[in-house]
Formats: sequence, C-alpha cells, structure tokens
Amino acid sequence: MEENHYTVINIPPVRSMLCSDKFVLTGSCFSQHIGKKLASCGMKILENPHGILFNPLSIALSLGNALSGRRYGEEICLRRDGLFFSYMHHTSIYNVDKEKLIVRINEDNMHLQEDLTVADYLIITWGSAHYYRLNTSGNIVANCHKQPSETFEKKMATVAEIVEMYEQLFVSLFDKNPSIKIVMTVSPVRYLKDGFIENQISKANLILAVHHLCQKFTNRVMYFPSYEIFMDELRDYRFYDRDMVHPNELGIDYVWERFRRTYFDKEQQGIIEEAENINRMKNHRILFPEAESTGKFMESREAAIGRFCEKYPYLNI
Repeated sequence: MEENHYTVINIPPVRSMLCSDKFVLTGSCFSQHIGKKLASCGMKILENPHGILFNPLSIALSLGNALSGRRYGEEICLRRDGLFFSYMHHTSIYNVDKEKLIVRINEDNMHLQEDLTVADYLIITWGSAHYYRLNTSGNIVANCHKQPSETFEKKMATVAEIVEMYEQLFVSLFDKNPSIKIVMTVSPVRYLKDGFIENQISKANLILAVHHLCQKFTNRVMYFPSYEIFMDELRDYRFYDRDMVHPNELGIDYVWERFRRTYFDKEQQGIIEEAENINRMKNHRILFPEAESTGKFMESREAAIGRFCEKYPYLNI
C-alpha cells in the first residue's frame, strides 16, 4: 500500500520495548493476536489466562482479583450441557468436574499474580463497553455462557465507571510493580449485535476512558490506536475475515507491523525480523523429503536455529 493512497494514523514512536521484556496480555482478540506475534518471536508472554474477555469491567476484575490473590470458589460456577463454566471466564475454560475447574482457575490466577509483579508491559484490549450483571447477585459476568437472557441485566459502562475502576487498579498494580508500563488498545471488531449506533457509542466510551487514563498516568499508560488504524487506514473489507467484522491475517499483519515499529527500535526490530525468518524456515513446506536439496535445506535450517539461539538465549524460538 502506498501512503499517498490512504489515510495514515500518526503514532509517535515510543520504542522502549525490548525482545527480552516480559509481557502480560489480556482482554479482547487484539491482545490475543499481538500475543501470538510476540510468542512466535520467542518472547516471554502470558496471554489471556482467563480466556478472551470483552468488557473493561470484567477485565479489571480479572486483573484486580489476581493482584489481591483471590481464591475462587463454586460461587462463580454454572453447569451447562454436562460441563462446568465460570461466570468470570471465557467459554474456553471449562471442565466436566467442578472441583477440577476451580483448581485450574485458582492456579491460573496465581500465575497471573506472579507475572503481573515481574512483567515489563501489560497490554490490555477493550472490546465493548456493554456488559451483563447477574440478576440474582448483581455481579458482573465476563461471559453469559448461553444462559437465558432474563438471567441478566444488560448495561453499558460509562466513562466515569471505567476510569474509576482502572485508576484504583493501576495504583494497586504500580504499588506491586513500580516499573511496569501499560499499553491500552480498543478492539477494531464491531459488536453489531448490539446495534450499529450502540456499537459506536460503546467504542466512544472506551476511547474517552483510555484518554483520561493516559492523562492521569502520563508515561505509564499509553494508547495504541488499533481501532483507528482499521477504521481509517484499512477502510477496505479485504482486511476483514469472511464475517466482515473480524480482522483477517492481512489486517493483523499490518497492525502488528505498526505496533512493532512504534514500540521497538531498529535494533530490536532486527531481532524480530531474524526470528520471523527462522519461523518461515520452520514452516517451509517440504514436498520431497528424499531429495538432496531437502537434506541441505534442513541442515541449513538447523544451523540457523542454532545460531539464533546462541545469539539470543533469552528468546525461546
């Protein structure tokens, strides 16, 4: 794409990230995509330990409960189709045995607590300001798990609610990890089941809340405009999946390129490019295993991996 043919979002370079840094990523799908990119380069990450979470209040509760060392019990569990799920977690986290689910959740929570205290960066992606409360308890749920709609009250988080919750969370986090920095993003995925106008209001609340937090915690909390990149730079459905809502691989690769050029300097980008070259060699499809050229390629690949690991022992390629 040539820059004079499309709108370019100006992102002031920060370039403070190192490939040796430790990352915790949580929230909506964008965190998952960036996490996979970082992990594929061998970097140390913990990505969505509670599964994909969409609304900012559930994400804050997830992080806050980890920081406080909360022990979850059966009060968060529900049973559906012979399986047990948690109202605080994504549907990917389940078990046929309720006690085993609780054990897993508490182990994951402990690992998240440990990682938050030593991480260099926390990357948070908010998806939607819409959230649900259980009618019986008033508790915020991260996922409705296909329960009847009358089980919940649907609400939209206000800017003030989000900011208040995250100010408390960040103060607690900075107390336990004074050196951690936070990158906030808003998912470009449109939640059209909420309505086109409602989706825009939701995104506006999220962006305004981020703006307040960046002003409150200057140089500690940063905003990466993934939402704006998709809405303005990539205003073309060829960057979306078949559902015309989620980004496709081309769109994800483009945003990853903008992300790494924003936060990694040229030296660190060079390391990332070396790691990506190694991955291309590892993923190279071998058509004729018996061919002499295949043997030479595999020797060359193993030698390249060996050199990379020796040069960057802190990366797990």
